[in-house]
Parts: sequence; structure tokens; C-alpha cells
Amino acid sequence: MTLRRFVFFGLLSALFITLWCTGHRVCLWAVIVMSSVLLMAALNILYSFFALSFRQYVTPQSVLRGERSRLCLEFKNASFLPFCHIRATYITLDEDGSPSEDVAWITPNPLGTSKLEIPVDCPYRGEYLVGVEYIRLFDVFGLLSLSVRVAHREGAARPCLLVFPRVTRLSGSDRFFNLERARSENILARQGEPDSIVNIREYRQGDLVKLVHWKLSARKRTMLVREYDNLSQINNVLLLDLRDTGLDPRLSRPVEEMMCECAASITRQALDRMRPIRMIGYTRRGKLDMEGRVPGAFQAFHSILAKVAFDGSFSPEGILSNEFGRGYTGTMTIITRSLSGALSSKALELASRRVSVLVVLVEDSADAPLRDAAEMNRIELASIRIVTVRPGQNLTFSLGGAL
Repeated sequence: MTLRRFVFFGLLSALFITLWCTGHRVCLWAVIVMSSVLLMAALNILYSFFALSFRQYVTPQSVLRGERSRLCLEFKNASFLPFCHIRATYITLDEDGSPSEDVAWITPNPLGTSKLEIPVDCPYRGEYLVGVEYIRLFDVFGLLSLSVRVAHREGAARPCLLVFPRVTRLSGSDRFFNLERARSENILARQGEPDSIVNIREYRQGDLVKLVHWKLSARKRTMLVREYDNLSQINNVLLLDLRDTGLDPRLSRPVEEMMCECAASITRQALDRMRPIRMIGYTRRGKLDMEGRVPGAFQAFHSILAKVAFDGSFSPEGILSNEFGRGYTGTMTIITRSLSGALSSKALELASRRVSVLVVLVEDSADAPLRDAAEMNRIELASIRIVTVRPGQNLTFSLGGAL
């Protein structure tokens, strides 16, 4: 197309010079014809610019990591006149999750719509802007061009693609329900009568019989239980290590993906069992602290795990010291990259207070450190469960009594 422009405008310039010097009639007609073509090209560009109808979207708008979405581009020509050629420069995702730029050519037919579907692979979780920001219009003769920014037009803004971490159905045991039941019984035995009622809800497996609201249950013809202030605190905590390792993203990202998948799977397991759960972590932007009590709350957890950045500076042992004092009882799940000596000591301290501790280690096999045998024996004697998961490995571990 560049060569076509060079030849056309070079010939037109030569004809102008010849006509100026000789005044030959053939040169005059040739200049008139070529100028008419140039005028039609300009009109075609201007008409296409004002008549252009463009829409772009992704379907589905959210997928799990490893799945594929589609970027759809629609160009509509509502008139019977020929439309210009359109070169759309669009952005999708590369195999490493970075933006990848490519080009597509479209020529809408008169009274028709041209639709282009582009597959978008989603190798990593995150929130991505894909699609077309600018298009370039070329007239039907290929002589003139015009760049147009389409993002400001209605329905033409670049769509957002949300990639969630994958979720695996983990095996577990009913001991989790017994832990929550035992915690409620201990509070009632230690404090006597519970505090004021904060909520009345339907009966769940593991609830104490003494908490059933019998009169209201008989009136509503369904089992209802009372929730009290001193029994409503969530004592099932998931601590996600969001520290920035400073490593190359190509090395650290698979580990981060697996950590988020572990967190999503454990959260889903707890909420599906109607067990309240709290997820906590620290990023550069501040504290990440979420609570959920019913299965419907998992969507909020899943969205946060899709967008969360591993750029924090707080260590897991530091968070445990600041957030959970000696009065904490319940379950604690820690998802981290490495089991340091300070974290081991903190886990042993929690276990000594009868806290059920599960440590999920997500580490690269090439960088897996050797652990002290004596320290591992102390951890094993304290009934602290340690599960090691590697990037690319299927999550098949059992939650046991931790969740």
C-alpha cells in the first residue's frame, strides 16, 4: 500500500509539472482523473469515519486460569456505499500473561456487519484490558489513511477480562464441625450464659441443641438457632503470605498462582460446609481482611484472589504476632512459600494453645530448602500438619481436621 501511494502521488506530481511546462491537453485530463480519484478517496475516508459503528466485547467475561475466552470485534456498515478498509490493532495475552499486540484487517460489506472472533488464552490469573484502542481507516483505493481512537465511543471501550484462580474440590473430614462445636461448648461452659442475640438463622450441621430457638422454630416450622456476640466471632482463619520475593516474575508467578489456587480451594471447602472463614494478608496497599459465612460469599473471595498482588513486606510470623494474641482459639491455615524458624516457632506456640494448624508450603522443586530433622519432629509431635505443593501439581491433599 505504501508503494501504491508512492507511485500515485509521484505520477500526479509529474503530471502537474508536465502540465505546467507544456500545457498539453492529455496531461490536463490525466490530472483531472487522478484528482477525482483522490477526492473520492477523501470522501470515502470521511464517510467511513462518521458512519463507522464499532463494538467490542469478550465472552465469557470471566474464566478460570488455563481456560480460553474470545475477543469479538464487530464493524457495521448501515449504508449501501462501499466502506473503507479497516486495520484494527488489538491487544490479547501472550503465553506468559503479558500484553500481546496483533493486527486484523476488516472490510464491512454494504448493509452488513463484519464480525471477527479472536481466541484469548488465559495462562495466569488477573484483570486484563484487551481489545482495540485505535483503528486505522484506508480508503478503497489505498491512497489515504486516518487513525481513529475508538475507546471513547459508546460500546467500543476496551473490555475487561477477569481470570480467576482454579478451584479444586479438596477432601476433608467432619472433625472440622466437631472443632467448631467444641469451641462453642467451651465458651458456654467458661462464660455461662451467652451475650445478647445478634442473629437468628437456620440450623446448620454441628450447631448446639441448646442454641435452638424452639418457640420460633415451631412457629416457622423449621429449625432456627440463635447467634450470640461471644459465639459469632470467626475462629477459622486462612493466612496468605503476600510478600514480594523480588525474583523474576517468570520464576515467582507459578508459585503465586498455586498459592492463590490453594487459598481459593480451601475457602470454597469451608464455605460449602457452611463454616465461617476469615482470610487475611498484607499487600503494599494495606491490609487484606475478608470474612465469609455462607457459600454465596465465595465469589467475593474468588474475585479478590484473582486481583491480589504479591507485593507485601509483612512476614507470616509477624502477622500472627500482631493479629492473634494468646486468647485466640480455633483453626489456622497458613499458605506460604517457606517455613522459616520464626514461623515454625509461632506455629508451635499456636499448637500449644490447642489451635489446629495447617501449613501449606508452595515451593519450587528447584529451590526447596532442606529442613532440620529435630525441628520437623517437634512440629510433628505438636500435631501441626504440613502439606507441600509444587507449581503445576494437582491439589489432592486432605484438609483433615484443620478445616
